[in-house]
Amino acid sequence: LLTITSLLTAVIKLGLKKVLVQEMYSVETLARVDMLCLDKTGTITQGKMQVEVVLPLTATYGEETIASILTSYIAHSEDKNPTAQAIRQRFQGQVAYPMLSNLPFSSDRKWGAMELEGLGTVFLGAPEMLLDSEVPEAREALERGSRVLVLALSQEKLDHYKPQKPSDIQALALLEILDPIREGAAETLDYLRSQEVGLKSISGDNPAKVSSIAQKAG
Repeated sequence: LLTITSLLTAVIKLGLKKVLVQEMYSVETLARVDMLCLDKTGTITQGKMQVEVVLPLTATYGEETIASILTSYIAHSEDKNPTAQAIRQRFQGQVAYPMLSNLPFSSDRKWGAMELEGLGTVFLGAPEMLLDSEVPEAREALERGSRVLVLALSQEKLDHYKPQKPSDIQALALLEILDPIREGAAETLDYLRSQEVGLKSISGDNPAKVSSIAQKAG
């Protein structure tokens, strides 16, 4: 009875701190934790992504044209992930390029593509998956803890059956997307370390980005 009372008290205290306890005895298990694995997005960070910077990489396409391409791409896109939502929030307006075909973003490929009338096939995804050489500005943004996407263009037709990076791909711009650190994250992590709990961050993002966010969070 004393044990149950103690566990109920702990559940009530956790509930007051907006912690959902699904099984009462998990409180006792939590007291024995010596290693905690954390998701990054929405746990360490706020999960509220914003497009901070759009950096043109070619003189052929200026900022207005790049914005027009992104507006058309995201307007036609069916992607609903947080990154797509951040781009959609930033780029709104008249659609200049009708869509001919679409290849949704895939977490395996780490890019999506869309054939736009009068322009070509537009690619949007991770620079390391679409470009043959590293872009210094992308590395710098990753080290700041930002998510980085490259907007690229090809004149090759989009192959839905065997999607692959085209041979004539041209980088147009870099998008730097920021997800702020969650308020109170540093204090929470400091407390866990003071209790001798080891911390690990699990993420499919670029290691440089994950490392930067971990350092910012303490």
